[in-house]
Amino acid sequence: MLDELIGRLLLKRWLDPLADSADPLTAVQRAFRRYVEDDIASGMWLQGCPLNNLAQEMSPLDAGFHALEGVLQHHANPRRAL
Repeated sequence: MLDELIGRLLLKRWLDPLADSADPLTAVQRAFRRYVEDDIASGMWLQGCPLNNLAQEMSPLDAGFHALEGVLQHHANPRRAL
């Protein structure tokens, strides 16, 4: 279930804007600007990224979250091995 929720959000916010874009960097910048104000205003980001927080808290308990936490850590530090 979590994959379905996260997958839809990932597609909607970050991948769909790139689908037909001739300039991917500009498309990502537009997507970021489109959502950042609403996300900050909602208060969801006061304690950091909700998905990253969930993955860190659940990774010792669930193999799927452990893998997700590794991917998020790699995103934060690309030199870190997966």
